[in-house]
Amino acid sequence: MVFWQLTIDANDPALLAWFWARALGYQPAPPTSPETTWWQHYRARLGGEEAFDDRLFDPEGLRPPIRFQQVPEGKAGKNRLHLDLYPTERDNSLSPEQRVDIIDAKVAELVALGATVARWERGEDPEDPFYFVVMWDPEGNEFCVGLPWRRHLVVAARFAIWCEVLQRRQCWQQRRNRVAQVSQHGGCVRRAP
Repeated sequence: MVFWQLTIDANDPALLAWFWARALGYQPAPPTSPETTWWQHYRARLGGEEAFDDRLFDPEGLRPPIRFQQVPEGKAGKNRLHLDLYPTERDNSLSPEQRVDIIDAKVAELVALGATVARWERGEDPEDPFYFVVMWDPEGNEFCVGLPWRRHLVVAARFAIWCEVLQRRQCWQQRRNRVAQVSQHGGCVRRAP
């Protein structure tokens, strides 16, 4: 078995750590149990500090930690990896209406924390029902909240294509704006830092 953590590039690691701690129920300090070499390692790295501002830990010590790594560049393109949050815990004893209510409550909580709703998806087919919400965290990283089933794969693929088109449009618009600015300043081309 290999221990691993999820590392997410960020312009503001503390902001994303704050957001995701609340979204996932994680904490900024390593758990005290179960006693493992990894939790000992992280506690030693804290030194005299009480918590990290760029790392999160499952309070029960069972799930992988998350690190938010400072990078100078902004997000470019669609995530190749994203988190799916299941506030219903995939509990099949819940009615579809109860599941939707739980998901909508979680989405409202995340919006209040700084996330943005990209779109809602719902399928009423009794053989393959689904309901999920695609969202962006405060730095624009995609994630989903809900209970997708098989059709989620098709919808997610469509969304990936839509995001790619949107990103390309934004990129071309930024390039056009940069060219317009260059031509206004005597035609000298300089790369942006």
